[in-house]
Amino acid sequence: MARIISIFQALSLALLAAGSSVKLTIPSENGNATSGMLYGLMYEDINFSGDGGLYAELIRNRALQGPEPDLTAWRTHGSGVTLNVDTTEPLSDALPNVLRVDISPTATGKVGFSNEGYWGMSVDTNQYKASFYIKGDYKGDVELSLRSDIDGTVFSTKSVAVRANDEWKKYTTRFTPSAAAPNANNTFTILFDAEKVRGKSLYFNLISLFPKTWSNSGTNGLRVDLAEAIDEIGGKFLRFPGGNNLEGQSPPYWWKWNETLGDLINRPAYPGPWGYVNTLGLGLIEYMRWADLMDLEPILGVYAGLYLDGTVVPEEDLAPYVQSALDELEFLTGPVDTKWGAVRASLGYPKPWKIQYVEIGNEDNLWGGLPSYQEYRFDMFNEAIKAKYPDITIIASTPEITGTPAGTWVDYHRYDKPDHLTTYFDQFDNWDRQHPVLVGEVAVIAPNEPNKPEVEWTPGALRLAYPSMIGTVAESIFLMGSTAYAPGFQNLNSYQWVPDLISYTADPADTTLSISYYLQKLFAQNVGETTVPVETTEPFRPLFWSATYSKKHREYYVKLANYNGTSTDITVEIPALKGGKATFTSLSAPNGHSYNSPRNVTSKWTVTDIPKAGKGWTVKLDNLMIGVLKIQK
Repeated sequence: MARIISIFQALSLALLAAGSSVKLTIPSENGNATSGMLYGLMYEDINFSGDGGLYAELIRNRALQGPEPDLTAWRTHGSGVTLNVDTTEPLSDALPNVLRVDISPTATGKVGFSNEGYWGMSVDTNQYKASFYIKGDYKGDVELSLRSDIDGTVFSTKSVAVRANDEWKKYTTRFTPSAAAPNANNTFTILFDAEKVRGKSLYFNLISLFPKTWSNSGTNGLRVDLAEAIDEIGGKFLRFPGGNNLEGQSPPYWWKWNETLGDLINRPAYPGPWGYVNTLGLGLIEYMRWADLMDLEPILGVYAGLYLDGTVVPEEDLAPYVQSALDELEFLTGPVDTKWGAVRASLGYPKPWKIQYVEIGNEDNLWGGLPSYQEYRFDMFNEAIKAKYPDITIIASTPEITGTPAGTWVDYHRYDKPDHLTTYFDQFDNWDRQHPVLVGEVAVIAPNEPNKPEVEWTPGALRLAYPSMIGTVAESIFLMGSTAYAPGFQNLNSYQWVPDLISYTADPADTTLSISYYLQKLFAQNVGETTVPVETTEPFRPLFWSATYSKKHREYYVKLANYNGTSTDITVEIPALKGGKATFTSLSAPNGHSYNSPRNVTSKWTVTDIPKAGKGWTVKLDNLMIGVLKIQK
């Protein structure tokens, strides 16, 4: 990512005692090429951000998956009904655990069971798609409904005529609620006639309910409000599938891409490293569709033989994992006459995808993985992939790698406190240009410690619940290079990491876009193809700036940040530009500790037209404010 580093080449760092005014002059529209990868998203399933989050499935524990299956989210409806996990009637090799519904000999009326979803279900008036597998002796109607868990109000009911026997059979239907629910305290209920199955058992599995999904992404698609928020950032890349989710906690569990393909009936779950089971409904093809729909460059992470518990695959046993990476690339990019290209075509995708970036592993400098990564793991993957795909850019998962071929990128992650993060403003000025850097994860996650501005955050220290304004300003200073904020999503009912870019519950009214989210959006939507020089007599700190120019749009973008400084007038002059219309978009909040939380947004996004006065355009940058001055040529 040599072009990314060129941003920092346009900047020099020095101490500044901010005055009341600063003049910045852009002498030319010529400069260094700006990275085409500004800015992006790193995604992994953490904080129930896939299942229960971005993945739009509403039924929790839909197939009783995982090594220790239970009845989480399921409950009986009516008297004389008992639910059990059954392993004697497997639906498929991938889904061996099923829901057995035992009906007592004295049961009457409509009985059945319900699912509470991921801490509730939102109900609107768009169409829903429901499906389930059933086995057992039953001929009659099965009633599906969405109803309030508070007062029993039924928002929609649909009857499905069922003729079940001793073979598994799938039923699918669609329905549209006549009214929206006032909150997310709702359940999905399946009822049947008790008199027709008294003293018997019915078996159900893979019970699924999908609402309308984003951008017509269909079944296995994305939740509308969360996907819309990510798309509106205007990012350039998607790094997936993580993150620690790629590695897995311990053998034999890691993100096996080939098990995420095809019909859900053939996708086995695995215990993710964040304390809950991943259904793999959000699989490799779903990731690629996501990238396509949002026009994001995929950065594909491949498993490299390290588990989070420190287990490392020995050199003599690593070859099958290398082959798995090669097979994955063939699946994505191979012609239909190749083995895995034919599999892709059989799933409805005959046209190959294009993969330009592959990251080998994730944070392999941690968990005791660095020695083996340096000694053999990186080289084995790198050599095999480059031999077959010489045009692919390889990314090492840590900068702590030596002896790699020129052109190999490295992935740098930083989680920090505000004061300390600002000290890394010029970190890449003297970086080895033979090994460009991708800043794949960055976030302010802890407050400044009193009297210890240079002490790094360490595990166990105080964490922020939500991104703060002062932290966002610090991120903006670092973000004048290329970064992906992480993690992206947080289910407020169950999470393992704070702070996060977007927080949510089952109720879309709770979806919260953090101040850091608005920073990503502000910077991503205002970036040119060329990083241009900025001349001034003032040094950096506490004011920071960078500038780019877009020949395509004939616009200059001047990024500005004020970190613990005084309110300052900043004048931007472009001698070659005689006229020009300008707008100033700023991001601010009441104070440095301000943050956005559910139904309480404190940050302010302001767009102001700036007339030219004299030789330039002047804006006021208050303390702890971020802004972009866009000047049209």
